[in-house]
Amino acid sequence: MLLVKTYLNKSKINGIGLFAKEFISRGAVVWELRKEFDVIIKKTDLEKLPIVAQDFVLHYCYYDEKKKQYIICLDDARFLNHSNNPNLDETDQKNGCPQRY
Repeated sequence: MLLVKTYLNKSKINGIGLFAKEFISRGAVVWELRKEFDVIIKKTDLEKLPIVAQDFVLHYCYYDEKKKQYIICLDDARFLNHSNNPNLDETDQKNGCPQRY
C-alpha cells in the first residue's frame, strides 16, 4: 500500500502513471506490502480465475519470485511504471531484499 500522497496522470512512459503529490525525502519508504490491504494470489489460485480476471491481475500485479506469489495493490500503486532510470529504490529497508518494482 502506498504510504505517500499520490495522483494519477498521463505518463510519458506508458499510459497512466503514478506521481507524488508531496515531497518525498531520499530514503523515505513510499510503499509496503500489507496483507490486510494488498491481495496476495498464489499461482495455482490465479489459474482458477476466469481469463479476464487473470489478465487483469497479470497486467497490474508484480510477481514475488522468492515467495512464488502475485501481489496486486488495491490502491494506485498498481500504476507505478518501470523505468531504466528509476527514482525509487526497490529495496525493503527492513530485510534488504527487493520488494517492489
